[in-house]
Amino acid sequence: MRYTIYLATFAAFLSLSSWSEPVELVKDGNFEMAPSLKDGPGVENHNNLNFVWHVPAGKTSIPFWETAGSVHLWNYLPHRRKYVDLNGGKGTISQVLPTEAGKSYSLWFRYWPNDEGGAGQSMLVKYGGETRRFPAEGNRSQYIDFKAKGPTEVTFMSGSKTAKGPILVRVRCDEFNPEADKIRGAFDSLYKILDRGEKNEADLPKLLEVLADDFSYKPREGNALDRAGFEELVRQRQAKKFKVNTAIEDLVPQADGTVLVEIERRQQEPGDYGKLQTSAPHFKQTWVKSGSGWKLKSSEEIEPKE
Repeated sequence: MRYTIYLATFAAFLSLSSWSEPVELVKDGNFEMAPSLKDGPGVENHNNLNFVWHVPAGKTSIPFWETAGSVHLWNYLPHRRKYVDLNGGKGTISQVLPTEAGKSYSLWFRYWPNDEGGAGQSMLVKYGGETRRFPAEGNRSQYIDFKAKGPTEVTFMSGSKTAKGPILVRVRCDEFNPEADKIRGAFDSLYKILDRGEKNEADLPKLLEVLADDFSYKPREGNALDRAGFEELVRQRQAKKFKVNTAIEDLVPQADGTVLVEIERRQQEPGDYGKLQTSAPHFKQTWVKSGSGWKLKSSEEIEPKE
């Protein structure tokens, strides 16, 4: 399933009829595996939780994508997601996008470092004759805005030939929208404030400033919390050296001026015998605009989309 960000001009806040859904140019930005790959050799089972496919080179293993070198495809059942491990500079994955000459586009992609990859991981992205390098840290979303000269070939590969990874999670491309760009940047910054506030006690006051007075938090298991209850939960997590990196999956401006956001939180906390436990819950959140900026009004855990 594709995750499309609905982005609009200021007029979209006033009228639903003015909205338009951007045309998604990337085919299968979620990396579905071909049946021949799923049932073929080289499948590994790790604790009945995730599977690794050693992807053969060519265009048949992951539909619409061409792979080369050493590429691993992970089907991680707890996350209900598929990820591409680019395996330390030894693998590439690419696709030609049907962009039109003279038009501007936004290429969006999300990636993780490989937990076993060590230092120095980075993502290289080649597009339209250009190459950019991005650090592989946490649960990162990146955007590249570019003007097309015609169809654009996009290639992802590791920026290191020694470190493992990084892990490519999602790819999307649609026409550039300057108003959408403003919204995107504001919410990227807000989620960095929230992540830092959950990890570090010194940053907690800034997190609390972002929450609305009537903020509510509803996990899938357990009781709903108000603003004070959520603050106590954050303090308990900080005592356990809790870590979180948030990535935006969907961002939908509403006609009444609010913004609905779906996020994935990559969380780590110590479990039994000090071993780190990783989870990736999804939340549907509502943001409201106040005189002092955007405020998070509600956060409800939801079933991840497949």
